[in-house]
Amino acid sequence: MLIEANKVVTFHYRLSEPGTEVFEDSHQGNPMVYLHGHHGMLPGLENALAGKQAGDTFTVTLSPEQAYGLRRENSQQRISFAA
Repeated sequence: MLIEANKVVTFHYRLSEPGTEVFEDSHQGNPMVYLHGHHGMLPGLENALAGKQAGDTFTVTLSPEQAYGLRRENSQQRISFAA
C-alpha cells in the first residue's frame, strides 16, 4: 500500500546533521506514527514519504525551511522538566 493522503503511516528513523553521528534513533523503541496529508509531520519529510510503501528505505536531507525553520539565536527558551 502506497503512502498517500488519509493513510496512517508508521516508520523508524535515524536523525543526524550532515557530517555528524546519529543523535536520535527510533529503532530501539516505538516507531513514529502520523496521519499522512494532515500536517502532522514536517512538510519536507511528509513530501519525501509520499508514494513510498512498506519495506522501503531511503535517506532524506531537509533544509531548515522544510523542517523547523532557520535558527534564531535570540529566540531560545529553556523549559524546566520535573520527572
